[in-house]
Amino acid sequence: MQNRAFAALTDIINEYRSGNIVIVTHGVVLKTIVTRLKQAPLEELWARPFMHGASLTTVRVKDGRLELLVEADVSHLEEVKEV
Repeated sequence: MQNRAFAALTDIINEYRSGNIVIVTHGVVLKTIVTRLKQAPLEELWARPFMHGASLTTVRVKDGRLELLVEADVSHLEEVKEV
């Protein structure tokens, strides 16, 4: 699944080369992408932070490189219970 998710992300980035892109997905798909961006093993897939519904994760693409800027931000939500 991680390979398919990352391939889809790469396809989207290659198709839309300028501007901002919003991708909406399930938490587990996002966690697999973030895990690869962190160059962490899949055994750390469920490491904190928890991906709450409607959380925001921001990735910057610059010179063909992906940089994780924000992970699982919930500051825009009124109430989030820690898991």
